[in-house]
Amino acid sequence: MTPFRFSCLVAGLVLVLAALAAPVLADGDTGLVRVSSSPGGALVYIDDIYRGVTPIGQGIPQTIEVFSSTQHTLRLVKQGYQDYATTFSVDAGQLRDISGTLPPVTQTSTFGTISVLSTPSGASVYIDGTFYGTTPAAGGSPVVQSVIAGKHRVSVQLDGYATYSTTVDAASGQTQNVVATLSSDQPNGAIQVSTSPSGATITLDGGDARTSPAAFTNVAPGMHMIVATLDGYEPLPQSVQVNSGQTAQATLTLTRVSPSIGSLHLTSVPSAADIYLDGAYRGSTPITIGNLATGSHAVLLRRAGYQEYSTTVSISSGSTTELPVSLAAQPSTSGSIDVVTYPAAASVYLDGAYIGQTNPWDALDLPGIAPGDHDLTLSLGGYYDYVTTVTVTAGRGSSVVATLKDQPGANPNGQVAAVSAPSGAMVYLDSVYRGLTPLTLVAVPTGAHTLLIRSSGYQDWATSVQVIEGDTAQVSAALVASGATPTATLTAATPIATTTATATPTTAVPTTTRSGLVDGLALAGIALAGLLVLRVRR
Repeated sequence: MTPFRFSCLVAGLVLVLAALAAPVLADGDTGLVRVSSSPGGALVYIDDIYRGVTPIGQGIPQTIEVFSSTQHTLRLVKQGYQDYATTFSVDAGQLRDISGTLPPVTQTSTFGTISVLSTPSGASVYIDGTFYGTTPAAGGSPVVQSVIAGKHRVSVQLDGYATYSTTVDAASGQTQNVVATLSSDQPNGAIQVSTSPSGATITLDGGDARTSPAAFTNVAPGMHMIVATLDGYEPLPQSVQVNSGQTAQATLTLTRVSPSIGSLHLTSVPSAADIYLDGAYRGSTPITIGNLATGSHAVLLRRAGYQEYSTTVSISSGSTTELPVSLAAQPSTSGSIDVVTYPAAASVYLDGAYIGQTNPWDALDLPGIAPGDHDLTLSLGGYYDYVTTVTVTAGRGSSVVATLKDQPGANPNGQVAAVSAPSGAMVYLDSVYRGLTPLTLVAVPTGAHTLLIRSSGYQDWATSVQVIEGDTAQVSAALVASGATPTATLTAATPIATTTATATPTTAVPTTTRSGLVDGLALAGIALAGLLVLRVRR
């Protein structure tokens, strides 16, 4: 082989290595889109699924992963402005920027009025999920609310009575009167929980927490979820069916944390799928979950717009099990709902059954919902329930983004939301064990608190958290094995005003990053190839 041919061969090999070192924007069947708006702070819906909020001012838009070579719908929503809607597509591995201008709502917008009374009185009135007041006694003034002309959902609730719901078409300049005659509801039931060993913390539907043996009274009939946590033991979730007028018995035997543990690394296409491990929520993809006992574990992935994925994985001691998942699009016979609340940690009930709990990091995904109208209730201690009706369309997604209205004088506390990498670390607040990351602690007294995050094989991570009334302090811990200093990210959550009132959830979406090493290899490869060719030609 001549020196020239040899040099050309070397140059070609170097160029191939440089190409391999270049970063890839997205998977082969996906692309990326960045969405901004004028003004900023608009809700972003892609294919009717909530995907985040556009940045305000000079902020950088988040990067959202979508399927390539597919027509998508984009809708931007902001209070006081007209919606922006368009369609778009993106090529595989490409990044597309989209910017939308939202015209302000003009003074010519039309409004109607809804007036609500009930028999008996003293019932809570909700219009499109938002609490507006309590119906008066006989002769009192009704609950009156001005609304944009069009259809609105009115719900009236009173303990001991069935919820009254109706759809009202409020015409411009007219008042629609609603008189709700409430019928007696079936009596509630109760749950009695015992654990072995006793002394475990028992939470009901992610909210009310008590120490075992524990009794929960005045529990609505239907399916509920209890979770037992105890320091040194594996968390144990269990579904409980409550029947009217009866007490359901639940006996939970806890298992000690195994000294032989491993990890699970989960990825999905698309990303941001909710992960349930052995029935308990553990975050969203992509994620590494640590502190897992060796042996088999049940995995369930949920993402709005896609079919549920379930499997069983085997965890080996001292190693990380890889589980890549490609989610299949939801069938045309069902739809989906995703739910975001501010504050987070609200219990979500669909048609009376407990479904899950909202969190500050991602929307709660509910796929596989039958088409039609469904009653949705969001409940959080210290706040009025958010009650609405969601219309699910086959093959489509529906989004609920709600700000809960606090009850006067009933919410002097705040929240602490803790995540860690890897996930599954033990959380101690003021030296008391509270559960595993990701974890949202509700009803935390205002003021300074110490937070300790501990995981086997990693250094303890500790910080001080300042809790503010009505706010959520978010803490993110990067755990290290040795030789480095852990760092913390601590922010106080703030709401953003929207048409339905919303929070600023941080939906997990992929971002494109380049490492210095990869860029260096690529540049070095190109430079070396050029020098070799020049040298030979001389």
